[in-house]
Amino acid sequence: MPKDQLQQLIALREQGRANQDQELLADVRARLLELLNEDPNDAQVNYQTAIAHDNSGIGERSHPLLRTRPAARPFR
Repeated sequence: MPKDQLQQLIALREQGRANQDQELLADVRARLLELLNEDPNDAQVNYQTAIAHDNSGIGERSHPLLRTRPAARPFR
């Protein structure tokens, strides 16, 4: 994935957040999810996808693994 493509989506996400533009945020989320489908292990895309969901007020839906991961065990 070209870094300039991700940078463009980050700029659009920031614009959508600043203007509370839910339509723009929804478009950015969809495009980030497409990138995530191409490379699910890309940490930057995962991170930006989670931020886009959070900016939209739906952070709990940012990643299915967050809901199914077992609770962390305390260090001993």
